[in-house]
Amino acid sequence: VLAPVDMIPVLCAHVPSLRLAQVEESVLADDWSSGCLVRDYWQALGVSTFAASPWQWEDAGEDVQGEARGGVQRSGQREVSMVLPIAPRPMCPKETRVTVIYRVRSGSTGSGKRCIRIESSSVSHDVPYGDHFSVEEELLFMPEDDGVSVRKSFTADFAKRTFFQSAIESQVRTAQREACDNLMTILQRYVQDDRAPDDEVDTPSDSKEGSQGEDDGEEFLAPFGDEGTGSDECEQDELETNPRISQDTSSVTIEVWELQRRTTVFHDDWRAPFLPHDLDKRARWVDCRFRKHPWVLLQTSSAAVCDRPPLEGPPAMHQHGQWAVAEVSRSAEDGWQYATDFYKSPKAWGSKAMMASCRRRRWRCTYVRAATIAKPR
Repeated sequence: VLAPVDMIPVLCAHVPSLRLAQVEESVLADDWSSGCLVRDYWQALGVSTFAASPWQWEDAGEDVQGEARGGVQRSGQREVSMVLPIAPRPMCPKETRVTVIYRVRSGSTGSGKRCIRIESSSVSHDVPYGDHFSVEEELLFMPEDDGVSVRKSFTADFAKRTFFQSAIESQVRTAQREACDNLMTILQRYVQDDRAPDDEVDTPSDSKEGSQGEDDGEEFLAPFGDEGTGSDECEQDELETNPRISQDTSSVTIEVWELQRRTTVFHDDWRAPFLPHDLDKRARWVDCRFRKHPWVLLQTSSAAVCDRPPLEGPPAMHQHGQWAVAEVSRSAEDGWQYATDFYKSPKAWGSKAMMASCRRRRWRCTYVRAATIAKPR
């Protein structure tokens, strides 16, 4: 499997008038030349010597989405090599060789909805510690209303430990912002190029195409907060990736963990984590990996004194309802779980506060996508 489970959602967008068949034809083409989504995506980043290996086609019949059984009509893998320019940074060359392994799956979900999923794993060979990590990405295209919904997530997967892991992750996050902007620009250009009176449209919205054509698309780009380090693995049975996007992409359920620590097991002065090695946990409101939640834009000290989740959603998303404590197994009546330290494994947490120095509880809230973005943040 190319893409790990623990991915960070970065983009959820709707591109009006874009045809799913157009995306499918582009990414499954034998020749990834100019006009192909993947080729145009990298060309926008200024790459040179772009070369793609032949397709290795796989058997159909597996899942397109892990959570729903669906029919895979076509699934293949290929390798791409290129030279990517690098912005001036200390100890970095002006350009680096990049190898990307793509896996593309086209089919339908268990509900019968068509979808295209693109997974990629890229390695930069000439950057410092380039052999220590890879950038894993997922792109999911599904038909929605008069166009196509686009979801993108990523993570930096480290095969070796390095003291510079936090700095590398920060650079990867910065690069994802530019990548999302380029992707949306390319998709909008495809819509403009595809406009013709005799074009075949996948959805019965021909009468609305004229009014929808001026819409630049609805989008949320998740802002990132500072990240710390951790040695434990997230277990997906309880620590779920944030956010969880609904099937129709019109709403997203955000989860955030509240962390507290007390001075000693003989005190009852619970407050935000305060020890030097707590790092991002000192912000109190964290994601499943105990890193400052991406939607917490306050300074760490300001977030630590908030009694309710101080999350601020992207401009395209509006809060629907109030934050509430979510039920977690092996927890007290008020939702708290207790442990001797901030372990990521759910098996280390229980409902008894005796001899425990740390506690946590999970909060949830639903956000819905706004019809328009009134004022960008």
